[in-house]
Amino acid sequence: MQNKLSNHAPLGSGITIENLLNPQYEGLIIIKVNRIKINNDKDQALLWIAEYNILLAVKCLLADFSDYTDNLRVLLKENARLQARKATQSLELKNAFLALNELEDHEGICYAFQTIGDPKPVHKIVLQHLICTPNLKIACEWLQYLFSVVKTVIEQRQSVKFEELPSHQLWLWGLESFDDSYNELLNEEREFFFEIYDFFAQQSSYSTTLNILHEKFPEHETTFEEILLHYNDKTWLRAVYDRVIQHQPEHLEKYYAKAQAYNILDQISYSTLINKAKTFEQAFGIFEEMKSKGLTPNEISYSTLINKAKTFEQAFGIFEEMKSKGLTPNEISYSTLINKAKTFEQAFGIFEEMKSKGLTPNEISYSTLINKAKTFEQAFGIFEEMKSKGLTPNEISYSTLINKAKTFEQAFGIFEEMKSKGLIPNVITFNTLLKKAKETGIPLRVILDILEEMLERKIMPQVESSKPYTLREISAKLKKSRQPFKAWAMHQETKLAQLPPHIRNAWQMLFDAFN
Repeated sequence: MQNKLSNHAPLGSGITIENLLNPQYEGLIIIKVNRIKINNDKDQALLWIAEYNILLAVKCLLADFSDYTDNLRVLLKENARLQARKATQSLELKNAFLALNELEDHEGICYAFQTIGDPKPVHKIVLQHLICTPNLKIACEWLQYLFSVVKTVIEQRQSVKFEELPSHQLWLWGLESFDDSYNELLNEEREFFFEIYDFFAQQSSYSTTLNILHEKFPEHETTFEEILLHYNDKTWLRAVYDRVIQHQPEHLEKYYAKAQAYNILDQISYSTLINKAKTFEQAFGIFEEMKSKGLTPNEISYSTLINKAKTFEQAFGIFEEMKSKGLTPNEISYSTLINKAKTFEQAFGIFEEMKSKGLTPNEISYSTLINKAKTFEQAFGIFEEMKSKGLTPNEISYSTLINKAKTFEQAFGIFEEMKSKGLIPNVITFNTLLKKAKETGIPLRVILDILEEMLERKIMPQVESSKPYTLREISAKLKKSRQPFKAWAMHQETKLAQLPPHIRNAWQMLFDAFN
C-alpha cells in the first residue's frame, strides 16, 4: 500500500500513514476531515483513517455534529469491535478499546473482553495501561466486567473452574492494577471481596488472587487469614505469606512473625525469608532457626546466605558447612565465594576446586579472578584460559588486564585486541590506558593519540580526583609540553563542537587549562 493518498483523495497528498499514527498531526487531520463537504468523500476518508488508527477516525467523527454521522458511527463501531478482538500490536489494541470508550459502546467493550480466548502479554500491557489512566470510563468498564465474570463463576461454582478460564488471567491483571484512584469502586465492592476470597480459598489450585488481595487490603488480612485457616489447614496461608514477602520484602518482619505464630514455615518459606532478608545477621538468624526446626536447608538457601555474607570468613564457613551436609555447591556458589575472597590465593584455590568438581567457571568468575591477580603474568594466564574455554572477555576483563600490565606496550596490545573483538572501550578503559601511559613515561604524542580517540568516540574523561586517571592528572602531565598540546587542541575544534554539551564542557576544562 502506498504511504500517501493520491491528489484526488479526500485528505490530499500531504497526509501519510505515518501522520495518522503521529499524535502531533491529530488536530490537523481532524480539521481536514471536517472541511470535506461531500459526505461520500468524508466517509472514504474516515474509513481509510480507521484502517490505520481507529481512535483517530472516531475522534474525527465525534468532532462533526452533522446528521449524516449516525451511519458512520455504526461502521466505525463495528470496525473498533473487530480490531479489539483481532489486534496483535499494543498500539492497535489500545486504540481499539479507547475508540469503543469514546463511542460509549459498553456492550462492545464487554464483548471484546469475552472474546479474548488466550490472553497474551500485549493484552496485559494495554489493559493495565488503560486501567491506570485517570478518569477513563473504559477502566471502570473493564473492572465491572471482571467483577461480573467472577460473580457469575461464583454462582456456578459447582460447574466452573475459574482458574482454567481465560478470564482468570484478565481478572488477575485487573486486580494487580488497583490503586487509590479506584477507592470508590473498591468500597462499593468491599463486601464482595470477602466472598471472592472465600471462593478462591476453596479451589483445588492456588490463585494469585489470594496474595494480591492481602497486598491490596492489608486492613482486612485478619479476616482473610481466618477464611484460609477454615478451609485448608494453613497450607495456603503459608503460600500467601511466601508470595507477599516476595513482592513486599519491606514487610518481611511482620509476616515472618505471623508465620512463626501460626507455625507454618517450611523449607520454601525459610528460603524465601533468607533471600529477602535485609542483612546477613537477619538472614543467618532465619537460617539457624530453620535448622533448629529440623528442616534441611537446600542449595538455594546456602547459596543465598553465602551471597549475603559480609566477609570471606563468613561465606567460607557456610560454604564448608554446605559441603559437609552432602550438598553440592553450584557455579553461583563458587563464583560468589571467589568474589568474596580477600586474596588471589584464596580465590584461585576455590577456582581450581570448582573446575575439579566438573563445574565450568563463567565470565564473571574469570573476570573476578583476573581482578584479584597480583601480577600481570597471573592475570594474563587466566585471561588466556578464559578465551581457550570459548568465553568472551568483556570490557571489564580487558580494562582490568590493561591495569595489570607492566608496560604500556602490553597495555596497548590488549587495548587493540579489545577493539578488534568488536568491544567498545569506555571511559574506564581509556582512563586505565592513560594511567599506564603516565606510569611508564610514554611520549606526549601517544597520550594525544589516546585523547583524540576519546574525542572521536565522544567519551568524557573523568574530572573527579578519585578516578583512575583524571583531567587534573592529564593536565599535570601535559603542562610540561604546553605549546605542543595547545597546537593539538586547536585542531580539535570541529570534533569538540560535535560533542553533547556535558561532554564538551569537560573537554573544554582541559583545553582552558593551557590558555
